[in-house]
Amino acid sequence: MSREVDIAEEVLAALNAAGLGFVARREYQPPVDKPAQPSYDVIIQPESLAEEGVLDRCRKTEETIAMMVDVFRTITATDAGYNRAEIDAALDVCESIRDTLRRDKTVSAPWLAASQTPLYDPEELRENQVFHSSIVVRYREIRS
Repeated sequence: MSREVDIAEEVLAALNAAGLGFVARREYQPPVDKPAQPSYDVIIQPESLAEEGVLDRCRKTEETIAMMVDVFRTITATDAGYNRAEIDAALDVCESIRDTLRRDKTVSAPWLAASQTPLYDPEELRENQVFHSSIVVRYREIRS
């Protein structure tokens, strides 16, 4: 198994052990169907591998391994637009995911950073009533 797959499995285990109110799963494509309300659909997938260069003297290579954590949730439409409390709650879940993975020590590669830009996809919310946010979590791997 590749190192990227190993880290994806470790991220999956860390999120599922954290008790955040959902069960994450690892897929190679995000779901096509809307998630059943009010549950979250959290998908882990390896996103990229970037070789940063050879470290001096040691002849070791430093790489950045990125994991994509996609969060989906159906949002209730209201006369005024969308249920803001549900969107706020979904953003809180995303923040909990970032915090959990930053503090987690069970993933075997050191955590580097996490980004969530944009916070959610407004087009998917407007067209499908689905909150969708992609969190990219980066880990550092040093290989001999």
